Amino acid sequence: MSSKFGNISFFIIFAGYLDLFTSRFLLVNRDVFIKNILISLIVIAGFLTTPAAYSAKVIANTSATSLSKSQLRRIFSMRQLFWSDGQKIVVFVLPSSHQLHQNFSKNELEIFSYKLDRIWNKLTYSGLGTAPIVVQTPQALIDAVINTSGAIGYVEDSADVKDAYVIQVKG
Repeated sequence: MSSKFGNISFFIIFAGYLDLFTSRFLLVNRDVFIKNILISLIVIAGFLTTPAAYSAKVIANTSATSLSKSQLRRIFSMRQLFWSDGQKIVVFVLPSSHQLHQNFSKNELEIFSYKLDRIWNKLTYSGLGTAPIVVQTPQALIDAVINTSGAIGYVEDSADVKDAYVIQVKG
């Protein structure tokens, strides 16, 4: 029994020292502590209330109607170069700094855009492949996919893409 009471008394003494330390810390740095708590709460509230902007859908100028996430990742990392019917795949992307590109990379491809850049640079500079074609605006990307046989790209969910096929991405 003495060991049980020994452990309890240790925790009581430890809690007392902890209370003394925190009360002194809060008295000396109370304004800084409150300021940091408020900033943290504002940042957390900002993350919770920010809508998921730039949700993307995949478009293509091919007969394919669906792709798996792994196929999509292989296509955009330039490892799959041909469609199942033998047609060459032409990949169009937005600049890496564009929010739609970053969200598409992260959410659909499940890879950060800077890692895609590394893959593309490695392919290009090693001479083993080429990087995708970068277009400056979402509308230019839609036009490029519509006008290029075998092309693939991505657009916002809300974008109107009459002449391109929307590709369903499966798990």
